[in-house]
Amino acid sequence: MLKKPLPVMENISVSEAATLAGVGKSTIRRAIKKGELLATTVEGPNGEQFSVSVSSFEKWMSERGAPEVHHQVTPAAPEGALVVHQGEQAWDAVVESQQTVQKALDALERAQAENLKMVRQVAHLEGKMESHKLLLSANSESAQKQEQKIEELRAAKDEELKKLERSNAEQLARFEKEREEMLERLKTAEAVVQKYEKVPSWVKKMFGT
Repeated sequence: MLKKPLPVMENISVSEAATLAGVGKSTIRRAIKKGELLATTVEGPNGEQFSVSVSSFEKWMSERGAPEVHHQVTPAAPEGALVVHQGEQAWDAVVESQQTVQKALDALERAQAENLKMVRQVAHLEGKMESHKLLLSANSESAQKQEQKIEELRAAKDEELKKLERSNAEQLARFEKEREEMLERLKTAEAVVQKYEKVPSWVKKMFGT
């Protein structure tokens, strides 16, 4: 593996550090947050950004088992670096897909619980209407009027229940479609991970993956 020389300067950007180490920028930022890399914040074109200490970066690379770095012209990054970065992105994609699928399933479960609650309320209302019908049976004329009101109320509730069932069916279909899409994304991410796992063990050990 070629040695990775560093520019002749005291600090380098996160992007430069990631390129020299053959890892993603997120890996460099995590190392900074953990205190493994010393860095200061400087004003960049898009706001504040990290400026990594070259000496700290050299020490960090040495602790990870990477070859010694030199302050010379930077050659091309090793071929294995891209594979490691892709593996890290793939794992992030897998986690994100799993979280999205779980959120969709949780939302579906909540919707089903709400629909069941509504069905129970309708059934309770129908029971009360039947009780009212029995109480009004003594007065036929009054009972007929009340029966008409009850039937109207029943029809309105039946229509409301049908709308609720249609809405539930549409929601279930949408969630199922989203679930299938999430599973496809998950399969794609897992395929990338499988490629990453074929990277030689000495490459993984070098980058601490």
